[in-house]
Amino acid sequence: MKKDNLLPFGRRHELESTGITQIGRPEKVPYKGFNQSLEEILNSRLKIEAKDDVPERVYNPADPKWGKMPILFASVKRYLPKRPGLFLYNAIGSSLDLLHGVDLFFFWNGVYATIDLSLADSLKELRGTVDLRQNLEDMTEEDFDVFGQQIAGILRKRKELKKQNKKKSKNLFIGPD
Repeated sequence: MKKDNLLPFGRRHELESTGITQIGRPEKVPYKGFNQSLEEILNSRLKIEAKDDVPERVYNPADPKWGKMPILFASVKRYLPKRPGLFLYNAIGSSLDLLHGVDLFFFWNGVYATIDLSLADSLKELRGTVDLRQNLEDMTEEDFDVFGQQIAGILRKRKELKKQNKKKSKNLFIGPD
């Protein structure tokens, strides 16, 4: 039996979707506001240390290769202007995840769209900081295309609102429609 089969279903889902999950119970995380938690991820580097024969793996948000991230990234990129600057960040196990419910987020030209991979039925409503909830497990190519279009739409809308905002706020947040 493979080791990842011993993971609880939600953790296995995170691992298959993003290529990483948290093992064991999360430590108590001191409270950080949403913007501070977001900046913490933007300014950090996600890597898995080398062990035995397995080399170190570093996650590249501009070219994600873990789990289903390449498919998700391409599906969003398809609906945005053809210039660099799209990033897909993994927040699993961070304060952004544990305190604000955000597992992943796209960052593009100073705006972001947040995603919760949670499968819990008890979470009927999205938290105010989460734009979309999606189970990536059984998605078809067409499902990814539709989801990518939704995410790109959020990013474009926020970019336009940021442009209109006279303060040019770095961290503009508009809740889900």
